[in-house]
Amino acid sequence: MKNTTTYFIITVIFTLVFSLIVANSANALVFAPTEQAKEKINRVTGTSTKMMENKAQKTIEIKNARQQKLFERVAKYKVEVIERLNNVISKIELNIIKVEDKITKFETKGANLAEAKKFIVESKAKIAIAKSKITELGVKIDSIIGDTITFDSIQVIKNSALEARSAIIDAHAK
Repeated sequence: MKNTTTYFIITVIFTLVFSLIVANSANALVFAPTEQAKEKINRVTGTSTKMMENKAQKTIEIKNARQQKLFERVAKYKVEVIERLNNVISKIELNIIKVEDKITKFETKGANLAEAKKFIVESKAKIAIAKSKITELGVKIDSIIGDTITFDSIQVIKNSALEARSAIIDAHAK
């Protein structure tokens, strides 16, 4: 019986010790990760950090590509709009030349066209204003292309183009 009791006591002690060891190792895993667990955590957070950095870099690249395309569109717009406005002005100038020829023709016949000459002078002055507005439009577009293009800068371009257009309309009206 003594052997059974001794065996029982040894078994109980062994069970208690083993359970304490398991409990300590479980606490160690829960509260203090091993080196292997620490490495895994660092690897995961490092990967996620790299992924975030890559995503941020791609976002910046996409924004720069969009901005570059916008610069190209604005430069193309500048060429097209200024060319169209200059074509309109050249047509108005051709009409003025034709009207001046007609005025000189009728003056040789004895007609008094002083008021018509006055309108021609006014039209030439308004054409000069329209040309300056077109030049301003080109300068504004060039200054915006160097910076980042925003909604406000596009509005400035539109307003300047409308001013040039209205100046041409005024020159044509006379």
